[in-house]
Amino acid sequence: MNIPKTLKIFNKKGSILTFNSYGASLKSWNFELKDKNRVDIVLGYGDEINYESNPLYLGCIAGRYANRIANGQFLLNGKLVKLTQNDNGNHLHGGQKGFSSKLWDVVEHKTNTLILSLESRDQDENYPGTLKTTVSYTINDLNELKVAFYAFSDMDTIINLTQHSYFNLNGNTGEDILNHKIKINSNQITEIDHQLIPTGKFLDVKGTPLDLRKFTRIGKMINQNFQQMNFAKGYDHNFVLNNNKANNIKKVAELIGDKTKIKMCVKTDLPGLQFYSGNFLDGSYEGKNGFKLIRNSGLCLEPQYFPDSPNNSHFPSTILKKGDVYAHNIIYGLSN
Repeated sequence: MNIPKTLKIFNKKGSILTFNSYGASLKSWNFELKDKNRVDIVLGYGDEINYESNPLYLGCIAGRYANRIANGQFLLNGKLVKLTQNDNGNHLHGGQKGFSSKLWDVVEHKTNTLILSLESRDQDENYPGTLKTTVSYTINDLNELKVAFYAFSDMDTIINLTQHSYFNLNGNTGEDILNHKIKINSNQITEIDHQLIPTGKFLDVKGTPLDLRKFTRIGKMINQNFQQMNFAKGYDHNFVLNNNKANNIKKVAELIGDKTKIKMCVKTDLPGLQFYSGNFLDGSYEGKNGFKLIRNSGLCLEPQYFPDSPNNSHFPSTILKKGDVYAHNIIYGLSN
């Protein structure tokens, strides 16, 4: 019988990471500072049972399609596919019961590596094809967490996987991330409408609050009266990554905690990065150490394909052909 497990991996440089097999979720990343103090940089639920449904998508693998699909429908091979709708008539993060709340199987568990797998049957949330997915987490002695995705399907389908951890580099102290500094190597975003669905247009970030090409304090422009920011109540946008080619893992974003001075470097071979500043956290759930998970408690940096790609033929394709392999990587690296 498959029962939820709490699993731990660690390296020789003081990183200890724990996971819950529901959603293949990263629960904590305990990092050692130069002064030997420890900081847990990942938000998590105070009550472990919440990982079973994971309403906030804390630390999980989001799929079968991370982010939004307009009206929950798209054409595939000339046929209309109607997915479940779970976000104002749209499809979000795989539907009512996406990968974030499914119980993954543990394939391998070693000192610094955890591999989990999931089989999503044909018509799961109305997706075509039985999809077999593997995610491996490896922490090396450079304090880099490599997240490697591998998937294949017995029918043509669509897929978009990402890691959905909320980070606060100052730790789980109840403070917000507004004084963190961020840098994203992107000249454009996919413009969104009031439902956070891409309009199909690309918007240049230059001269807008979305210009994060140089280190910028997150709180500096988050409340600026700019339509794209008003729609999302802050940052919740897909950044089009510069020069990013498949199979080419490169640095796409950096983040610095203002108190701890921890620096996070994000690398990927995916074409987009969703930066979400935790705008919809409303205090309904308690996090670690008794603190409520409120607006801007943490932020997500989610390398992925673009939202609503199946309905935008000029976006990078998220179609996975029968027999082909989906293989992508995300690396989160920490340094003092």
